[in-house]
Amino acid sequence: MNELIRIKNNKYLIGGFITYIIFLFFIPYQLLLNNKNSFFIFYVSNLDILMNILSFNYPSYFKFFYNIKPKTTFEYVSFELINLVSLLGILTYGFSLKNKYGSKANDIHILSTIMIIITITWILPTNLITTLTIYIGEYIIIDNLFKKILVSSFVGLFFITIEFLILNYVIDTNPLFNIPYKINM
Repeated sequence: MNELIRIKNNKYLIGGFITYIIFLFFIPYQLLLNNKNSFFIFYVSNLDILMNILSFNYPSYFKFFYNIKPKTTFEYVSFELINLVSLLGILTYGFSLKNKYGSKANDIHILSTIMIIITITWILPTNLITTLTIYIGEYIIIDNLFKKILVSSFVGLFFITIEFLILNYVIDTNPLFNIPYKINM
């Protein structure tokens, strides 16, 4: 029994180290340190998708730190902290739009852009990654961890690809940002 508790605690330590030290501190720090601001924003905005995939595929390591149905106060706080970091990444993207377009972009356009990105990268994937992976698993026999990781990663990459396409081909080429008017309230 003590051996099982020790193994479980070791998995929590490994999962916590990877989640907080590597994913939440080291990678963002290195991206900022090396002036990779666009990668930083992209990475932080999609951190919840990464954690969702990891907690779905490796629950004994990551479910304690990112659980979409938390059972303890710590799970709840950890889940919300990771989501907060992702939302801050999305808001940072909105601020970068203001810097990029200056006076051509009014606040309504930026707010609508942020709302679209929040929907695509934060609201929809939270439950859909697991739901779609299980649904696809009913049609494709997922008989090992590799196939489960592959399918859930594909679903996560689907959301990231949609985000990329919208950001690069809708937002950046959006004629609304070229209209030189502002809505005064």
